[in-house]
Amino acid sequence: MEEGSGKIHAGLVSVYSPVQKITGLLWEIYPISLKVYILKFWQKIIRALIRILIVFNYFTVKLIPFKAAVFIGGCLGRIVWLVFGRERAGCVENLRKSFPEKSENEIAGISKEVFMNQGKNYMELLCFPRLKKNRLNKYVKIQNEEIIRKALDGNNGVIILTAHFGNWELLGAALGTNGYPLWVIARRIYDNILNKWLINLRLTRNIHIIQRGESPKEILSVFKRNRMLGVILDQYSSRVPGVFVDFFGRQCYTSNGLASIVAKKDIPVIPCFIVRQKQGHLLCVGEPVEPIRLDDREAEIRENTQNYTKVIESWIRKHPSQWVWMHDRWKAPKIA
Repeated sequence: MEEGSGKIHAGLVSVYSPVQKITGLLWEIYPISLKVYILKFWQKIIRALIRILIVFNYFTVKLIPFKAAVFIGGCLGRIVWLVFGRERAGCVENLRKSFPEKSENEIAGISKEVFMNQGKNYMELLCFPRLKKNRLNKYVKIQNEEIIRKALDGNNGVIILTAHFGNWELLGAALGTNGYPLWVIARRIYDNILNKWLINLRLTRNIHIIQRGESPKEILSVFKRNRMLGVILDQYSSRVPGVFVDFFGRQCYTSNGLASIVAKKDIPVIPCFIVRQKQGHLLCVGEPVEPIRLDDREAEIRENTQNYTKVIESWIRKHPSQWVWMHDRWKAPKIA
């Protein structure tokens, strides 16, 4: 951690720690009914503040140049890195376990870049309506686009394998704007108003959302119309069927939905990852991942899920600061 950053963090801790102790003591003596009321009340307040902040940022960002907005996003990310100790600690811990060969200074530097990149992602997302085709194509260069065209020639649809890596929202925007509309399976976020706003914002870039839990027919219709389905396979969720696979040397619970589709249908799986560069982004399209075929269906699904996870890990190893290390990826699902 840089010396200046360390001093700021120490100052924040010195103010925060006594307050935390006092509120902790008070919390212990509150009745359960009052605790529930307070938690619900603060949940409403926080959601309202988040809405106000996003709306404010959405309209404010229109008043400043695009590059300045992205720069401000990086600054906001650095502030979050300084202030939100629990998220920073989780990020650092995951980096330590995944890159034991890296020094503490290297880990601290990567963790700071992780938060700064997420801040830039946030601002770029808010700028979606401003990124018309010509401007977007200058900002995001697509490498090996012909692989997608060739895969679509099979008329069975295409699965895009990606992760919360780089600015994954811009990945969908670049494909959708250039004539490759993308359907993505996404979890409904906690706030209905923000959920609708985000869906509509993505639609401006030809990104269509299939809410997790909707009818499987929605997914099958994508393939029948020879369209592309985006699958983000790097997040923990106990609500979907999955298997344990190796990810950075540790077992993690991973959705087996993608491998299950491939086991039933001959649909090409194309890895696509977007890398943030000094000026803009590079969207890298890879050759289709060859499926593993076994007589044992369960083993086949597990092996293919492992294979897809290895692809994701390889990209994260190349650019570790561009993944969301604050996410608790290795959380174990609860056994009923």
